[in-house]
Amino acid sequence: MRVWTTAATVVALVAGSASAQIYDSGGFEGFSLGDLPGQGGWFEDTAGGYAPAQVMLDPTGAGMGNVVMLDPPGTAGGWQGIEIDFGPLSGNLVTVQWDQYRTDLNDNVWMADDASFSGWWAIQWDTSLGIHAETFGPSVGLQTGVWQHITYTFDFAAGLVTVDVNGTSVSGFLSASEIRGWAFEYEPGDFAGEGGPFYIDNFMVHQVPTPGALGLFGLGVLAAARRRR
Repeated sequence: MRVWTTAATVVALVAGSASAQIYDSGGFEGFSLGDLPGQGGWFEDTAGGYAPAQVMLDPTGAGMGNVVMLDPPGTAGGWQGIEIDFGPLSGNLVTVQWDQYRTDLNDNVWMADDASFSGWWAIQWDTSLGIHAETFGPSVGLQTGVWQHITYTFDFAAGLVTVDVNGTSVSGFLSASEIRGWAFEYEPGDFAGEGGPFYIDNFMVHQVPTPGALGLFGLGVLAAARRRR
């Protein structure tokens, strides 16, 4: 019984250390309706004279509460963007996740760990109709008219970045050594006509110890417990 108790203690401690929350938007429920920049650490990253991204009540009928809308009018020329800084994060696994709703896939959504695009970046591309793990590399197809859960996992030790959409994932090469923050830039397409709104909800960032680190932690706890027997 004492052995089982010790094992259970290790499992509980390892599970408890499995994730550290870096940022949680709280579903944007605590944000005021209107301009997003200036709220919750978000600031504007827009070019082309577009209005700021908006916090609004979910218009999709899914009951998401407050959501963020990006919807630049026109075709080509600049982008409507938002950015938040929360890093730099490196070493352990880092996950960035959110829910999104695309009314169509005619426009491009660029994503990066900084608006300078000098580190990691990827795209939701109107040509592939998917979301890419890195740059224009491996991608997962997107759907329109439904909320989808997106998760990026940055594994610095393995040099891989994985994008997951509702349980379907692909991985690509990760050249960046850290994640500094997150930027969304919604760019009107230049050949498929004006796209519709892009909605975001439940944006969160976590740092997760690697499996090896969790294993060593667990062994250390177990050894310490045995020494106290």
